[in-house]
Amino acid sequence: MITSVLRAGLLAGLLGLSTLSVSAQTVAPAADSAAQRAPVASPTDKSKQTFKQKMLAQYASNDTARAVINLFAKRQGGGAIWIVSASLFTVRGVVAAQGAYSTTVNGVVVEERDANPTPVILVGGLFAGYGVSKLARFSNGKLEQTLQAYHQGTPLPKWVRRRLKPRFFARPRRINERR
Repeated sequence: MITSVLRAGLLAGLLGLSTLSVSAQTVAPAADSAAQRAPVASPTDKSKQTFKQKMLAQYASNDTARAVINLFAKRQGGGAIWIVSASLFTVRGVVAAQGAYSTTVNGVVVEERDANPTPVILVGGLFAGYGVSKLARFSNGKLEQTLQAYHQGTPLPKWVRRRLKPRFFARPRRINERR
């Protein structure tokens, strides 16, 4: 009973997160005319390069734009890690709660293990909520919007400037890159 509810909840959560990420990536154009906008790769483009790779290629000569792209990529990865960790924590806690038992000797309870998974679900939900908020705040749509505004001469928003550190300005090494 609980495993089927757990599976259904996990599936619904995963489907909900995928629709959240898709809806968070759609952004209305900020400029009035297409000539004023910078040519930007669409987050829904289905070629072999990822959206971030296209953005990095487009802003290859602008170190600040590359730093913003690296910042967003790092924060999105962190949000995904929070969600996965919270899901594993919650699943482990609920599965462990199914093994609740009590041992009695001559009618006296000697050992009892509680079966209440509510605290585990609440803590896991808080961690997952933090991860979702990071994914929503640092979505590809917000990245595109921020870089378009920066390309048009608008300064970076304070919440982006505050998070930019020197490590984001260095070109990140990929695992499969040679030195």
